Amino acid sequence: MISVRNHRLPSNGNKLLLIPVAFILFISSCDLLNSLPVKKPHGNDTNGKDSSTVINPVDTITADIDTLVNPGKIIRKKVYHIAVMLPFSIDDSYIENYDYKDNTTPYHSLTSAEIYEGILMALEDLGPGKGDFEIYVYDTKNNNTTVKQILEKPELKHMDMIIGPLFRRNLEIVSEFSRQQKIYMISPLMALPHIKDSNPYLIASNATLSGHMQSIANYIGKQYPHHKVLILSPSSGSENRYRDLIYNDLKHSDRSYLDIHLISSEKGDDISAGEFSVFDTSIVIIPSFNEVFVNNALRTLNGQNEDHPILVFGMPNWLSKFKSLRYDYLNNLHFHYSSSLWINPDRKGAASFNSRYEDEYGIVPSEYVVKGYDLMMWTGTLFYKYGISIKKHINDIQRPEINCRFELEAVKKDDASLRGHSNVKYYQNAYVHILRLSHFKLSKVNY
Repeated sequence: MISVRNHRLPSNGNKLLLIPVAFILFISSCDLLNSLPVKKPHGNDTNGKDSSTVINPVDTITADIDTLVNPGKIIRKKVYHIAVMLPFSIDDSYIENYDYKDNTTPYHSLTSAEIYEGILMALEDLGPGKGDFEIYVYDTKNNNTTVKQILEKPELKHMDMIIGPLFRRNLEIVSEFSRQQKIYMISPLMALPHIKDSNPYLIASNATLSGHMQSIANYIGKQYPHHKVLILSPSSGSENRYRDLIYNDLKHSDRSYLDIHLISSEKGDDISAGEFSVFDTSIVIIPSFNEVFVNNALRTLNGQNEDHPILVFGMPNWLSKFKSLRYDYLNNLHFHYSSSLWINPDRKGAASFNSRYEDEYGIVPSEYVVKGYDLMMWTGTLFYKYGISIKKHINDIQRPEINCRFELEAVKKDDASLRGHSNVKYYQNAYVHILRLSHFKLSKVNY
C-alpha cells in the first residue's frame, strides 16, 4: 500500500508526494512498496514495521453542536480518505508478461498507471479550499485473494470513497465490502457490474450498452425526426438482441413519429437501392459487432451513397476493436457512434491539461489519464459541496470535466414495496458522447 496526501502549505498551496509511474515498469511489487516511504495520516511507527493506521472520523462533538445551532449546515471532514484499487501488477508476473519485442506493457497495468496519473493531477487542482485528501494506493493484481487481503487492512473500513477495481471478479468482492461498510465506490471502466447482490453505494461511471442505445435513439429522434430510419442487422444469430434494443428505444411513445424499417441481411452486402429515401438522407443503424458483416455493409452503403445520401450510426467499439475498417467509407457515410470516453480538445482547460501532462510525462495524455482526472475531480467536488451528507446528493454533481460528464441514474430493484435508498441496486452514469466523423476528424455533436 502507498499513501499519498495532498498537503496544504502556507505559501505554496498543495504539494504532492508524486510517485513516478516509471517505477512500475522496473520494480516488483514488494520492492516498490518497501523502497518508498508510506505516509501515515495518523500515528507513528516505532517498531520499523507497517503498523496499523487509525483514521479518526469526523469530529462528532463539533458536528452535533453545528447541527443543533445551524440545521442544514454542511459538515466537512478535515481529511478525506480515498482508496485506489487497481491492477498495477507490479510483481514478478509483470516481467513474465512484458513484451520486449514490441516494448509493450500488459493492458491492465498500463491502464491502471494512466488512471492513477490522472488522479494525481486532479489532486493538484483540488487546491486550498477544495479539501484535503489522503490517497491509499493498492495493487489488486487482478487477483481475488489479493483483493481480499487488501480489504482486511484496518484502514479500509474508514475510507470515504473507493476508486476501483477494474474487473468484474474483483469488483464483486469489493462491492460486498462497500455495501457492508456503507462506503461509496466507483467502477472506473465497467459499464454493468452484474454484481450478485445489490449495492446502493456502487457507482458505475460508464454507461451500459442499453444506455448507449437510448442515447443514440434520443439523438436521432431530436436531430432527424422526419428522416427514414433503417436498422440493418444480421438475419440470424445472437446480435438480434442489439437490434431489438435500438428498435424498442426508437419506437418509444415519444418518438412514434419516426419512420423505422428493419432490414435483415445474411452477410450485410445485399441491401437494395429501393430501401433508401429518394427525398432525404437515410439514417442507417448497424447494431452489430461482427467485423465481417460491418465491412460488407459499409462497402455496400458507400456504393449506394452517391445516389442516395446515407448517414450511418455504428457501435461504440468499432474504431478501437476492428482492424480492417475503411476510414474513407466511414467518412463518406458521416459515421456517428457513441462513447463513454472522449477527450474534448476544445473544452476550456483541455489545452492546459495536455500541456501539464506532456511536461510531466513527455507524451500526450490518453483517455484513461483523463478518466482518472475526472473521477477524482468529481469525487473531490462532491465532498467539498456536500461534506458528510453525500448520500442525499450523490447524483447532484453533473458538471463535465475534460472527459466525463456524470448524469447518475439509480438502477432500481424489482420490488415495488421499497422506497428511496433501499430500492437502489446501484448507480449508473447514463451520459455518453455522440461523435461524428467528418473530414476525417471526430467531433462531439450532443452538447
